Amino acid sequence: MSLLLLTSLPISAAVQAQPDSLEKLADDFWAWRAKHAPFTSDDVNRIERPGGKRDWSRASIDQRTKDLIGFEARWKKLNPAQWPIPKQVDYKLIGSALSRVRWELEANPRWKRDPNFYIEQTLTALAEALTVSAPYDEARSREILTRIENIPAILRKPGEPTGAVCNGRGPEFRRRSRTPAEDGERSRWIDHSETRRIKCRD
Repeated sequence: MSLLLLTSLPISAAVQAQPDSLEKLADDFWAWRAKHAPFTSDDVNRIERPGGKRDWSRASIDQRTKDLIGFEARWKKLNPAQWPIPKQVDYKLIGSALSRVRWELEANPRWKRDPNFYIEQTLTALAEALTVSAPYDEARSREILTRIENIPAILRKPGEPTGAVCNGRGPEFRRRSRTPAEDGERSRWIDHSETRRIKCRD
């Protein structure tokens, strides 16, 4: 028994010491991406997603950023210099996909300032579930109900309310109203320079 344990230790250590591979990184990233990618009205970005509830709270967004940092670190540790050209292309494509996530979270954080973003995370998500071709089996019906029931939670605690002012700091939300022009034939956008402070959500 002791001999068996001793002989198994080098094998276990060798398995743990195996370097990360592009294939493993790609599998892990795309599984994560399918679960956390925001819904969008653009069909180009549509992907197969696992079922279950979605979370767009600030804590969840912070966790996405931490996960992304981990994927980026794994990607940078790979050395594609001696790989075949097709595999080097795959490496660059994974890097591009990681940059897309960084862009969504930081460069163009719609989750932070665009109310339409949360329409897409609720109604677009539901529309996708409803427009898949029949038949509607039990699993698909359950997913439709899950997405319906998930809507209040997503809208109740978004990552950050649009135009919020917390503790007297932050951008003000400026309301613009559409009013008739003087000639009565056309309309124009009038900036009344009215501001409202939106209570920060917990």
